[in-house]
Amino acid sequence: MLELLQLALPMVVSQGAFAMMIFTDRYFMSQIDPAHMADAVILVSGGTLRGTGDTRWLMIASVSLHWAMLVAQFLIIIVFEFSPKVSWVAFVVMILVIAIVYTLRIKRGHWRDADVLERVMRE
Repeated sequence: MLELLQLALPMVVSQGAFAMMIFTDRYFMSQIDPAHMADAVILVSGGTLRGTGDTRWLMIASVSLHWAMLVAQFLIIIVFEFSPKVSWVAFVVMILVIAIVYTLRIKRGHWRDADVLERVMRE
């Protein structure tokens, strides 16, 4: 019996550790949701646009989109009295929209215009 226990115990501990590793990996990977990824895109693309001198457009777009988010949240929470889950989904959608708008601005290449680059270089 003692020999069986000596053989089985390391396997049981090993399987338990493996199961714990799988659980923690899945738990922590599930925390990386679209809102975190979109926030990273906003930080990088916003910094890119600021660095290239497209600050006026970035300010107008950011203020406009954040006011739209505020109005949407007011309607969802106060007017329609939806659940907090709906409010959270709307928040994530707005973060995704901001990331898409910033990315499209970079892709269109307005910041590569010679006048824009000349103005940045003068500063």
